[in-house]
Amino acid sequence: KIKEGKEAKEPPCIEVDKDEQRRCPQCRLLLPEGTMVCPACLNKGKVLLRMLRYLRPYWKEMLFVWLAMFVGLVIGLVPPYLTRPLMDDVLAPANVTTSMAARLHLLGLLVLGLLGALSLNQAIGIVRQRIVVRLGVRVSHDLRVQLYSHLQWLSLRFFQKRPVGGILTRVVSDTSSLEEVLVEGIQHFVVNILTLVGIGVVLFWMNWKLTLIVLIPVPIVLVISRVFWKRVHSLWHRFWHYRSRLSATVNDTISGIRVIKAFAKEDEEIDRFRCDSEALLQADMQAEQTWSTFFPILWFFISTGSLL
Repeated sequence: KIKEGKEAKEPPCIEVDKDEQRRCPQCRLLLPEGTMVCPACLNKGKVLLRMLRYLRPYWKEMLFVWLAMFVGLVIGLVPPYLTRPLMDDVLAPANVTTSMAARLHLLGLLVLGLLGALSLNQAIGIVRQRIVVRLGVRVSHDLRVQLYSHLQWLSLRFFQKRPVGGILTRVVSDTSSLEEVLVEGIQHFVVNILTLVGIGVVLFWMNWKLTLIVLIPVPIVLVISRVFWKRVHSLWHRFWHYRSRLSATVNDTISGIRVIKAFAKEDEEIDRFRCDSEALLQADMQAEQTWSTFFPILWFFISTGSLL
């Protein structure tokens, strides 16, 4: 009990650890600067579905792109079928009694078939790519307008805590990157998956024993890919962070150039820019060198299937 006439003492005020506030409450990893969203705990599937909503107004164009992509994939599987009779019946026929005239006639038909498949595939690819480009710039425009409109309704406190250059990078560069993921990235991912499935079915149908030998390096490729993508993702994330910080430095310097010249701070600003540019240089070089090292190694193991 507290005696009468005496006030209760206030508990000591403990200053909150700033680093602790910047950690994710679930995985305890440090959060990226300027956000309270943890990339490690983020549901990637929900994010992808939310991004796909930007393609909803252009569903007709997307449907045509996917159909053209599927048709091009099927046509791309035709040349291997024509190559087999080209080798077995024309160039090195097993039946030596076949006349030269018959072989030349078959050669002409096969070459015309290969030329037709190649021409049709390229024509479909040109039309599809033109639609993809038009669709991509439209989606990028919608993203920029929506992001810029959202910025107009944010509070002044938001802009006081974040550099202007970083916001400019989000509006200009990041919207273009998101557009590439929505239009180009998903398309190429699905094409590669369908191509892999189609070629796998054809290989098993032709000779399942040789197919199993070709697939021997697959576990090694999967392990290397998993390790590689984790490494390269963190490096590119670091590169994007330093690029955003360099943009913020340039914008702050240009915007306050009168103050800089009034107080003769040119040398300090040059040193600050040089430090940020060197950090970006190191991050870019490390990411590019890692990509240039791991990708040939990965391709080497993929190629060993053909050697086997």
